[in-house]
Parts: sequence; structure tokens; C-alpha cells
Amino acid sequence: HIGVNWCLTPVVDLNYNFDNPVLNIRSMGDQPDRVAHLASALIRALQTQGVAATAKHFPGDGMDSRDQHLVTTVNNLPFDQWLETYGRVWKQVIDAGVWTIMPGHISLPAYQGYFEQPEDAPPATISRELLGTLLRQELGFDGVIVSDATGMMGFASRLPPAERAVAAINAGIDVYLDTKPDIDYPALLAAVRDGRLPEERVKDAARRVLSL
Repeated sequence: HIGVNWCLTPVVDLNYNFDNPVLNIRSMGDQPDRVAHLASALIRALQTQGVAATAKHFPGDGMDSRDQHLVTTVNNLPFDQWLETYGRVWKQVIDAGVWTIMPGHISLPAYQGYFEQPEDAPPATISRELLGTLLRQELGFDGVIVSDATGMMGFASRLPPAERAVAAINAGIDVYLDTKPDIDYPALLAAVRDGRLPEERVKDAARRVLSL
């Protein structure tokens, strides 16, 4: 209606856990090359027609048996196995030119340094290691990072309301979904003014959104 042609799809998660409550009806499968091939075809089809595609949910759902609407979920693969499976899919959809990526409220403890205490690892939504280092630097993604719904308990349970948007944008989120302007906007202004949120990070996010 306002001229923004943006589709929050495709799901590129791998359906490895039969008990996963989300992916059994949403995943394209459990074979990385097949999922990457199908997702890349959809991304190209959407974007050649002027509709921004969104690959989700980085770093990858489908290992845990829980739901991010209720709790932060965990991708518990060792990092070398993640690179051979989820990492292959993410690299291929990035190479296909996807314009936006959505992190899930999902952790990757083996990469974040929480292998011995996986439940303590923060979700990708507030993880600079996952968004800034792994997604941006190592995988080479330069488009817009859009959060999943921020009312989900996998994210909301981690921080007080006034800290959520600040932490997410600081970690690398460019578009923060389900914002509460009366809480989030003053919090962001205060964080920029006192130096907790660098102004350059805000400008970087704004540049990416305007470019999209």
C-alpha cells in the first residue's frame, strides 16, 4: 500500500529435528543443496520482479524441539558441521543476491563460545558475533538485516523492554520489527546520546534501509 515491495520469505532452515514445532510445515527439506537451490530460485524470481526477498532464520532453525515464540532456541551443531550444512545454505543464498536476511531468536553456542553452556548463549538478534562477524564478515552479506518479531519470548525474555531495541540495533539489526515507539524511540535517543549506541551504527542501518 505504501510502495514497499518486500516479502519475508523464503525459509531456508533445515528440517533436521522431527519434533521441531515450527519447521515441519515450513521447511523446504533436510538436504542443504536442495534447500539452497529451491530458495535461490525463489529469491531470484522475486527480486527480478522488484520484490525484496528475505532468507530466514539465521543462523538456522531445525535442530531444537522448542519454539522461539516461547524460548530462545539452540542450534547445537559443532561449527564445522554447521559450515557443511546451514553454512552452505546461507552462503548460496547470499551468493544468489538475497537483499535481506532475518535472524531468528536462535543461538549458535559453538561459534559464540558457549559450547559448554548452550542455554546461556544469546540469540542472534542481540549477538554481534553472529550478525557482525559471522554473517557480515565471514559470509559476506551486505544487505539489510531485519529482526524477527520482537514480541517473541525467545527475544523478549532476554532483556527489559527499554533495552531491547538498543541491544538489537547495536548487534547489527537494521530494521526492528514490532517496535513500541513510546518505549523504543526514547531509549534509542538516550543510548545514542550517552554513547551506548554509536551514531555510526544508526547511520549504517539507515543507509542500508534507504538503499533497499
